[in-house]
Amino acid sequence: MECRDRNAASSLKRKFFWLWKTALQILPSVSIVSAALVIAALGAIGGLVNCAIAGEFALPHIDREAKVWRPGWIGNVVVGAVAAPVIWGIYGPLAGHAITGADKIDLTLAQVFVSVVIGLGGGRILTLEAQKQAERVAKNNITKLVEESIVESEDQK
Repeated sequence: MECRDRNAASSLKRKFFWLWKTALQILPSVSIVSAALVIAALGAIGGLVNCAIAGEFALPHIDREAKVWRPGWIGNVVVGAVAAPVIWGIYGPLAGHAITGADKIDLTLAQVFVSVVIGLGGGRILTLEAQKQAERVAKNNITKLVEESIVESEDQK
């Protein structure tokens, strides 16, 4: 049984590295639209990584008790997929490149990894904003309870 598990793990490793090697061969010379789609997909992966870190693998929902919209994993993925190509387009090495040109562009390994990090950051910002809103509502609720408690204690005197 142990030998079979090792063989399966070895096979999975080989497949992963083959996929990675193939992707790296395809990525270096693509059109600008294809590159933007690849960057968006990598940003979406960054959003998923943020979900894993934050433990937010729920669907988007409204927390009625806290009166807060929770973006869930879909919100994180969408924000990551939008943030990565936007930042890449504004600050990347092709910021001044004409999008109507038919020439191929080069994607570097740094651009690929930065896209994942940007997606992670975009998702993180969204998650933190939802948490901040929930904390604000909780603080207001606690303040109301304390004020009511003070009024009740003064009335009893």
